[in-house]
Amino acid sequence: MVIILSGDKNSGKTENARLVYEHLISNGIPVSGIISTTEIDKNVKKSYYAVDLQSGEERLIASMDLMSGEKLCNFYFFEEGFKFADSILKKNLSTRVKIIDEISQFEINKKGFYKTVKFLIENYNGHLILVVKNSNIERVINLFNLKDYCVVSIKNDVKDIILKKILE
Repeated sequence: MVIILSGDKNSGKTENARLVYEHLISNGIPVSGIISTTEIDKNVKKSYYAVDLQSGEERLIASMDLMSGEKLCNFYFFEEGFKFADSILKKNLSTRVKIIDEISQFEINKKGFYKTVKFLIENYNGHLILVVKNSNIERVINLFNLKDYCVVSIKNDVKDIILKKILE
C-alpha cells in the first residue's frame, strides 16, 4: 500500500515523516528510505539534502546557489544526489516500510525519483510512504496510476494513523 503523507508548503511534512520513522523504529518495524534536510539562510531554504534514514549519510540534491545541474523554479538539481537517493531506495527491499521525502514537481516532470518510485510501486511489497504537497496529490496519484493508496494529512494524528495502516 502507498500512504501519501500530505500537507501544505512548510507545514511540517518532513518533520512528521521523521516522527513516523522514529515511531515505527521504536515499535520494532524495519524502515528504510530517505528524508530531506534543508539549509536555511535568512528564513529562505537555500539547499536540500537527501538523507539515508538508516545511516544518516546525506548528499546535496538541490541548491539555489550552486549553479549547475538542471534548473526548476529557483533550484538547480544534482544528478549525483539523485543517484545516491536511488541507491538507498532500491536497497533493503525487505524492510516493511519505505519513506520517500518528497515527491515534487521534479518527479511529476518524470525526473528525480520518478523512475525509482515507479519501480517501487510496481515491485516493493512493503508500505511506501510518499511525502507530497497538497497541491500535487492528484498529479502524483494519476502519474503513478495509484490504486491501493490512502492520503494522511499532517493535520491528523499522523503517527497513529500510519501505524494502524501498516499493522492492518
